[in-house]
Amino acid sequence: GSARRQVLRSAETLHHPFSISVFEDFIYWTDWDQQAIFRANKFNGSNVTPITAVHMLQNPMVLHVYHPYRQPDGINYCAAVNGHCSHLCLPAPQVNPRSPKISCGCPDGLVLMADGLMCTEDSHSREEDVNGLSKDILPLEEPDNGLVAGIVIAIVTVVLILISLIALAVYRHYLHRNVTSMNFDNPVYRKTTEDQFSLEKNQYQPTRIYPSTVGEEAQEPLTSPGTNDYV
Repeated sequence: GSARRQVLRSAETLHHPFSISVFEDFIYWTDWDQQAIFRANKFNGSNVTPITAVHMLQNPMVLHVYHPYRQPDGINYCAAVNGHCSHLCLPAPQVNPRSPKISCGCPDGLVLMADGLMCTEDSHSREEDVNGLSKDILPLEEPDNGLVAGIVIAIVTVVLILISLIALAVYRHYLHRNVTSMNFDNPVYRKTTEDQFSLEKNQYQPTRIYPSTVGEEAQEPLTSPGTNDYV
């Protein structure tokens, strides 16, 4: 606001003020550090006095001054016959002398009639059938239990499949970690196609025919296909 003026400034008195209220010639405030309520002259800040014992209130919060001068008694226009309202009577703000004293309200499902006093059923939310029985325009739909159960079963199945795949992957990884492999050099696998053919040829050993005479044995070469002796 305008015309602001500093009334009180003191590091010894104002430790941690929190809530302020003004009434008549005094200003009141609460102090968290001193845990008390103080008052002082609202014009010059003099005569600072605790109105409660210091360190007796634990974290005093909002401060209000209640007095008939602060809250003057007014006329309750709803007291007499509920303001002629059928349900709820509410005091109305007095903007000008011609402002209404009260306003009527209706609970859910009812609307205020043109007279501003009576409440009636809302015709937009309900309709009358041929038998004269009222029913809701938008009835509540019952949930499809079969659809809900199917969705739940599908979700549980997918979760179980994922858990199974993860467990299988972990198990295979664990097996591969515990397998010890040993490599042996085999010269057979390093041979070419011709060497392999020679090897297979040498592996074929037909039934050896022994010569009947010493002369025939002497005529047989040492490197014949039926022997593995080499000179």
